[in-house]
Parts: sequence; structure tokens; C-alpha cells
Amino acid sequence: YEIVLRVYPAPSLPTNIPQLTICDNYGDLLDGKGAFDLTSNDVAIMQEVSGTDYAITYYKTQANAQAGVQSIESPTAYHNLDADETIWFRLLNTTTGCFSVGSFNLKVNVGLTIVKPSDISVCSDLSIGQNKYAFDLRVRNDEILGGTPIFGATFSYYKTEADALSETNAIANEQSYINTSSVENIWVVVASENGCRSITTLVLRVYAMPEPNPTPAPLQ
Repeated sequence: YEIVLRVYPAPSLPTNIPQLTICDNYGDLLDGKGAFDLTSNDVAIMQEVSGTDYAITYYKTQANAQAGVQSIESPTAYHNLDADETIWFRLLNTTTGCFSVGSFNLKVNVGLTIVKPSDISVCSDLSIGQNKYAFDLRVRNDEILGGTPIFGATFSYYKTEADALSETNAIANEQSYINTSSVENIWVVVASENGCRSITTLVLRVYAMPEPNPTPAPLQ
């Protein structure tokens, strides 16, 4: 009898798989954790192979990746355990059964630690109107950063929390913003140099000015 031995090659892997980086935004415990879509590296993992007969699975340990057991069940929404973490993957040729194992890193950048600033309280500017004032929203920036400017930090201001979280409808005239009520909350978003965001509120308060009676009663 003739015995035929066939040796199939393991799938080729690229030298470097890019690190996945996200931000821990908006003071979400500032714990260095978040949700990663591990499958966003599928294209990078597959760049040395072609065809449709390949499958990628992800693992928390190299041993599990080698054994093909306990794969990460939700790779599109994986919550990391550490701010800097290694993820292992298994690239399987579903036709031959051959596989290769590799890894890439996860990193979570944390937004700046900021403080809620003191209120801005002023008297009405009657040239604008009663209970109105043209605020320079930037005057509390250093206070928000804890008293010391931080290189690369940028500020944006919003009228609602929803706008701040979605980063839409930012206040354009931040140097001369006219309030819409006598007491108003402004949402302040601070982005760090790496683009991670933190959020706080700034209270604007305008006191009414006494207005003289233009037609007083005559003195007796």
C-alpha cells in the first residue's frame, strides 16, 4: 500500500499587529477600562493570507489560544481587565485545520482629572438687558484644570449635557456668551492631548440691577 503524507503550512502572520487604543472618557470611574472591538484588527491579522477559508478567534491567554479553548465570547465588545493588556488570537485555516497564534496590545488612555469650577456671578449689563451679561466662558479654565494649565488641553462649551456628550452644537462665541437665564448651567468638555475627554459644569449667575423709575412722583 502507498501512504501519502501531506504537510500543510500554518497561516502566515504579519510581523506586527497594531495596538488598539481607546479613551476612558467623561470620568467613567477613570479606571482605565472600556469596551474594545477586537475584530477591528481582523484585516491586519489577515493581511498575509487570502481567501475565505480562515477564521479568527480571540483569547485572554496564549495557552487558550494554542489549545483553541475558552475564546472571548463577545469580541466586538470586549471589556479589558487592565489598562494595558495583551490579547491573543488564533488564525485557523478551516480547510486544513492548521493555525497560527499571535497577539496584540490593548491600551486605555484616561481623560484629565478636572474639578468643578466656582460659579461666575455678575450683575446685569443693562446695555444688553436685565439679567443678561456677555460671559467669557474661558475665565475658569485654569481652575477646572486644578490651577495649572496643562499642555495640549482644549476646551469646548455646550448648553446641554446631551450636546456635550455627542460633541454637537458647541457654543461658538465662548468669549462673549450671552446667558439665556439668570442662572444657567454650561457643560464644559476638556480634551487631553491624546483626545480623551472629561466633563464638568460651570454655573453662570446674573443678578438683577436696580432700575430707576423714569417718572418718579414729584416731591411734596
